[in-house]
Amino acid sequence: MPKSFPASSMPDRDWWTMLWPDPLDVVQNLGVTPKISVLDLCCGDGYFTAPLAKLVGGNVYALDLYPVII
Repeated sequence: MPKSFPASSMPDRDWWTMLWPDPLDVVQNLGVTPKISVLDLCCGDGYFTAPLAKLVGGNVYALDLYPVII
């Protein structure tokens, strides 16, 4: 996907960790509960996808616009 805007690439893991040091706590506070299906839209490298999967124990769908996430 061509860059649309300067500096619009995926932030690195350190950036995410500084904003949300405990992604599992974030998804729990959003009201995500076990045995539901979840869509992680614009999932990036899966920073929240893995905790979602651990929490719901069911279907987690991850979708991102970029075909390759490094």
